[in-house]
Amino acid sequence: MSVRVRRVALAVLLLTALAAAPSARALEVVTVRPVNHSLAVARDAAVLVLFDGEIDPATVDETSFAVFGRFTGPVEGTYQVAGARMRFVPVAPLAAGDQMTVRLQASLAGTDGVALGRTWVWNYWTASAPAGLVFTETAQLEPGNVPYGAHGGDLDDDGDLDLAVPNEGTDDMAVYLNDGSGVFAGPVSYPAGNTPSPIEAWDLNGDRIVDLVVANLFSDDLSVFLGVGDGTFEPEVRYPAGGGPRGVGFIDLDGDGDLEVLSSNRDSGDLSVYHSRGDGSFDPERRVDTPGSRETAVVGTDATGDGREDLIVGYYGSTEVRIFARTADGRFEATGQAASGGQVWQMAVGDLNGDGLVDVVTANSSANTAGVLLATAPGVLADAVTYPTDGFPIAIDLGDLDGDGDLDLVTSNFTGGTWTIYLNDGAGNFGDRRELPAIASGSCAVLHDRDGDGDLDITGIDENADRVLLLRNDD
Repeated sequence: MSVRVRRVALAVLLLTALAAAPSARALEVVTVRPVNHSLAVARDAAVLVLFDGEIDPATVDETSFAVFGRFTGPVEGTYQVAGARMRFVPVAPLAAGDQMTVRLQASLAGTDGVALGRTWVWNYWTASAPAGLVFTETAQLEPGNVPYGAHGGDLDDDGDLDLAVPNEGTDDMAVYLNDGSGVFAGPVSYPAGNTPSPIEAWDLNGDRIVDLVVANLFSDDLSVFLGVGDGTFEPEVRYPAGGGPRGVGFIDLDGDGDLEVLSSNRDSGDLSVYHSRGDGSFDPERRVDTPGSRETAVVGTDATGDGREDLIVGYYGSTEVRIFARTADGRFEATGQAASGGQVWQMAVGDLNGDGLVDVVTANSSANTAGVLLATAPGVLADAVTYPTDGFPIAIDLGDLDGDGDLDLVTSNFTGGTWTIYLNDGAGNFGDRRELPAIASGSCAVLHDRDGDGDLDITGIDENADRVLLLRNDD
């Protein structure tokens, strides 16, 4: 059965059709802690919310108030409600240096029956311990042929960080489980599409288990792997995408708590949007045109500080980054565009200078640079300041590698055969450049606390050597 692809302009986007209409009178969020895009938050810190009315405790649960870490996964905790104040306390410390997302759903309501009316979302980063940045190779893994892309989160809910690696040459995904000390068993392989590459994780069906989405470059589709809970996954379910999907993102478009999946399609020059059915399955894609050329990366985050998720898109063809801000009536409006300094192969987002605004970094492949685009106002970026890297950077990642409370950056350099580290001075300026050698090609990296000692290690993927290098961050 063929599925007819519908292409729509961004202004009318299906995002408008899917968005929940705001109620005439709704419960409002007054303040949140940690504040949006906070850095170096204690790993056991409580999440606090103050509303403009008393909260009905019966409406508070893990669905209406959800905390998720990119590497931690779904966070278990206790809920405390006292009048207009609500407090969430994690039952265990979160992963070090993790990017956390808090989602309040429209089902939250006051004692007067008035509901929140819309999803409220914000992000923060957990602290990582000080480290000496002396990286020692402890092991090499052999996941398959031409590994590229990796997710380094807790896949079996045992508190340590595992690894999932797509293999472009063998068309599969290798999953390694961590014994808690940074030693991996496995791998267990799962068939995927043709040339699987970008990979991201979220709980897609509300069962508090990590699921994975992989973009398949040459079969032009996505593979969705639903987690079982013990680190294993159900067989993939495929969803057709645009041409050459290069990025995967998530965003809740209709405020129902279920995340829609996005793919940025470089070859067809558009986005694919998959509406969630709530059970881990999705409606067929709907294509979205955006003004730039050759969309290659996409992120959903609150860039304007109003609790609504906005879209940030990076472009390979028009060498730029654009922010599309979510409006109160559910539309997306372009708030600005900025030059990236080169053809964007991948990007990452976070507050680089501690001003509470989300900034962007880009891997500028043919320019051999990392682009740093600092926000000048909510939803507005300045043109990139570029930093030289070794040859052809195809991935970029953020994390507090030295544990000083700001986000450093790492590029993976394909032809340079290295990983380039730049340390942040806290004001969004990068220096103290360091190089880590790959075997053949630096292809991508994961910055996570692999051995559980509180600082960030580097898991480096080398696609030409068919190896994963485990690099421990030592004093």
